[in-house]
Amino acid sequence: MAGIPVMLTFITPFHEQFAASHSAELGALGATLPAGHPRTGEESTQATFTAEWEHATNSDLSFIFDGNDLVALNREVWLAGLHDTPPRTILDVGCGAGQEAIALGRVFPQAQISAVDLNFSMLTRVGELAESETPVDFAVASLFALPFPDASFDLVYSEGVLHHTYSTREAFNAIALKVAEGGHLFVWLYGRDDLGSLRGRRR
Repeated sequence: MAGIPVMLTFITPFHEQFAASHSAELGALGATLPAGHPRTGEESTQATFTAEWEHATNSDLSFIFDGNDLVALNREVWLAGLHDTPPRTILDVGCGAGQEAIALGRVFPQAQISAVDLNFSMLTRVGELAESETPVDFAVASLFALPFPDASFDLVYSEGVLHHTYSTREAFNAIALKVAEGGHLFVWLYGRDDLGSLRGRRR
């Protein structure tokens, strides 16, 4: 993995800085900046989670779960029913800093894994992610404009993400389009009582 592509359809400060630094090259290629618009709340969500994940450590990847916990949780509980027919292609939607996608790769080592998130923290972790024994194709992208064909993944996976969007229903519908025929969609959302229980169990 030489780098992580930014595949957003709307302009961010990242695009503006990149364009200023590479104006000659972009002009020669005839490249233009994205012309789309963020969905309601996407800019603030992007800023908030970029800051949060940039400061996360391997001991607080997912509130109470470290990397080994995530592997065990997915292998033994959440995705236990998939071991007889393991997915060949996986899309992790809202992968955070990337460690959850790596955990999925440890659960299904033969799968080709793609992972996207709206936040930019992955760009500061390129070296760390590249050193992983689990190859994952990462990208910065919105779940409402996923850069993949419809019906192209055996497993579309989203843990703790969709409720952070302007519409959980619309987010669900957007990612469901990417599930191949006969494939699986795994979605986990925060329950009403989860925040209190997580506070009590935080290490």
